[in-house]
Amino acid sequence: MVTRVFVEVGDTPSSGDRLISVNGQVVLAQVGGEPLFRELRLGDTGRDVAQLNAFLARTDFDTNARSETFSSETEAAVRSLQGKIGVPRDGIFRIDYVAYVPADMVGVTRVLVSVGAAVTSGESIVRGSSPLVSVSIAPSESSQTLAPLDDLPRELLVGATAVPVAGTELDASEVRAFESALRDSGLPLEPSDDPQVSVARGLYLRAASPVTSATVPGSALLVGHDLACLVLADGDALDVVPLEEAPRASTEIGQVLVESEFVGADVVSDASALADDVKAQCE
Repeated sequence: MVTRVFVEVGDTPSSGDRLISVNGQVVLAQVGGEPLFRELRLGDTGRDVAQLNAFLARTDFDTNARSETFSSETEAAVRSLQGKIGVPRDGIFRIDYVAYVPADMVGVTRVLVSVGAAVTSGESIVRGSSPLVSVSIAPSESSQTLAPLDDLPRELLVGATAVPVAGTELDASEVRAFESALRDSGLPLEPSDDPQVSVARGLYLRAASPVTSATVPGSALLVGHDLACLVLADGDALDVVPLEEAPRASTEIGQVLVESEFVGADVVSDASALADDVKAQCE
């Protein structure tokens, strides 16, 4: 019976990491190589013994990682392993000490057991994802569009990490960067209707260098004694808005840069032609 679950969705287990405990005995991850399939003891030889020695070495137990012989050194390492997982230290390796994890698994997508569940040797404990082959970016809702970002440098926000991307189809280096950021974020890959496709949600595609200013004709500004103002037009209504910063010089003759909040706003093209009572609001 499963008495504790250590592994969580989003984890990428390393050799020696605790996955679960069964009847109080800890089960460790054996990452890569070939699955261990038989009980091993002093004097045994073979490729599976080499796999055991490699596993013990990766788990920081002192043994010859390439040896195909279960030596006294291997036996001592197994005794140390047994002490770590809470079983009698008799130096005999048993297959229920470990659970095999493929080397190319980049993250746990589902934990298949829970506390109190019965589990048998050979039963799957977790389900994981393989390395990503390609990544496509699409809006979360069919009514949305990414077109406004087409001509801008972009970045994909994955958790707290911004991954620069050139388009909605990531190249190989972008896929690796995205994969690393996804693993660090702990965000899961969810299954889809296509068994070859997984979906990551809660990501944001944004401009890498967002607009921080707007361009308006120089004639749209009212300049008072101590400040400058824009006059916004909403039909026949006018709104005189003080600028937070003094207008900045533009490389385009007759234009100035103002705060980005005015992007998309309608401005009066010739503020000097307004009535005196409107212009007085900028004094």
